[in-house]
Amino acid sequence: MSDATGPTARRPVGAPPGRRAHGLAREQAIIAAATDLFAEIGLDATTRELAARLGITQPLLYRYFDSKEALIERVLEEEFAGEWNPGWEALLADRAVPLRERLVSFYLDYAAAVLTYRRVRLLMFSGLKGFGPGARAIGMLRERVVERVLAEGRHAFSLPPSLPSDDDAGRERDAELVWNLHDSIFALAMRQHVFGQPAPQDLRATIADKVDAFLEGVPAGMARRPGGPAEAAGWAAESLATGEMVWAGPPAVPAPRPAKELGALVLEKNGGTPRAAHD
Repeated sequence: MSDATGPTARRPVGAPPGRRAHGLAREQAIIAAATDLFAEIGLDATTRELAARLGITQPLLYRYFDSKEALIERVLEEEFAGEWNPGWEALLADRAVPLRERLVSFYLDYAAAVLTYRRVRLLMFSGLKGFGPGARAIGMLRERVVERVLAEGRHAFSLPPSLPSDDDAGRERDAELVWNLHDSIFALAMRQHVFGQPAPQDLRATIADKVDAFLEGVPAGMARRPGGPAEAAGWAAESLATGEMVWAGPPAVPAPRPAKELGALVLEKNGGTPRAAHD
């Protein structure tokens, strides 16, 4: 990102410091106005509209950017450059904190920092026009969120750390379970910033509900993959909010003792005895 107070070595030869600073300020003003315009009406907005909004001529606009495409690339580069907080990876990986708490904290912070009006709309418009941020964002999220949450979920629910190396379809199905959670959070921002619907009155509670739905359904789904422990496939979580766990296995098979995070929550809140679904 351009910086008007950067080192003098960046100035073109012969450009007075005051003129160079003015040029950098004008460039940043163009980028800011273009960001707002493209977010409002899309990347089909014209440079004529942008120049009118800035109160300058089109020729002056092209002194700073050779083409509209170059301006779009610069807008997207600057808008999405700092969207990832490295601290989020540490948060998601901190097993001293319950997985539910980690996920709620992460998505609250992620929604506030990333799922803003400008970013959501620019991501949508740029994807429709074939620009790069959307594809890069998907790749980054898969590596830093989806794979991490899969690993943490498997650890929390006593599942094998990974599927067999040749089970590409199973790994993709597991990844889709996490994408369902992530996409449900993104949908809140889409409804607000694209369709003009009000934001949830209690965002924390809304995100917590989505995390609970994920944690209640995903372990059973993952356990049914090849390589999952046989007893895990019988669990069907009824409500993490109440801590009640329903054993959905065969009536003749006693409910096994749940393990790790979910098990501790169930045993603490449910008196140490899982309830059978057929009771």
